[in-house]
Amino acid sequence: MSGRTSKNYQIDLAARQLVVDGQSMSLGARAFDVLAHLDAHVDRVVSKQELLERVWSGLAVEESNLTVQISAIRKALGGDAIATVPGVGYKLARATTAEKTAPAVGPTIPDKPSLAVLPFANLSSDPSTDYLVDGVVSDLIAGISRIRGIFVIAASSSFKFKGQAVSLRDVGIELGVRYVLEGSVQLGGDRLRITSQLIEAETGHAIWSERFGGTTEDVFSLQDEITERTAAALELNVLFAEAGRAKNKPTDSIQA
Repeated sequence: MSGRTSKNYQIDLAARQLVVDGQSMSLGARAFDVLAHLDAHVDRVVSKQELLERVWSGLAVEESNLTVQISAIRKALGGDAIATVPGVGYKLARATTAEKTAPAVGPTIPDKPSLAVLPFANLSSDPSTDYLVDGVVSDLIAGISRIRGIFVIAASSSFKFKGQAVSLRDVGIELGVRYVLEGSVQLGGDRLRITSQLIEAETGHAIWSERFGGTTEDVFSLQDEITERTAAALELNVLFAEAGRAKNKPTDSIQA
C-alpha cells in the first residue's frame, strides 16, 4: 500500500535510477519515463494525451497503461506524490515537511460502497467538445446512482474539482467516498473513444478499467451502452473490493 505522504526523491536520468529517501528504488521502464516527464514539467499540469505520446512514442496503447504506471509511481513515492487534475491530466507534487498542510477533513465515509465520478479529460484538440465530455459523465453519474448498493456523489459536488490539481485521497476524504471513477474522451472525426478507470481513493490503486468506442452519430446509444456496462462492472468490482476489505479488517467479534 502506498503511503499517504509523498517522499523525497532524486532521478538520475543517465543511469535511469530512482532514489527515494536515500535508497535506490526499482521502477519499471514506462513508469520511470512517466515520472521523468512529470518531473521535467513539475511547474504545470501534464495532460494524459501528452504523457501517452511522450512515453509510448506514438504507439496505439490504451489509457489504462498510463493508469498502471501512475499507480506504480504513487506506490513508490507515496499516494500524494501525483495530483490528479480532473478533466486534464496529472501534476507532480514535490512535498516537503515545511509545505505539508493540515489533513483534509470531510464527511464520514458511509458503511455501504461510496463513489465519486470526476470530470473526464477531453483529449481532443477542440475545447468546444467539452459539453459532450461533461454530458457523458453526467449520464454516467445518473446511471450509476440507480445501483441500490452504491452511494454516488452528485455531479454538482464532483464537478467542482474540474481543472484543479487534487489528491485522490483528499477527494475521497472531502466527499466521503472510498472509490473514484475517472477517465477521458477522445474525438477523431466522427469517432469517439472513451476510457474509464475505477480507483481506490486512499491508495490510488486501479481496480478496473474499460475502453468504449463509437461514433458521434449514435452518441446517445453509446452513452447508454457505457452507462449500462460501467454500472454492471462497478457493482461487481466495488462489491468484490469491499469483500476484500471486510476480510482483511480485524474484528473482535467471535461471531464474525
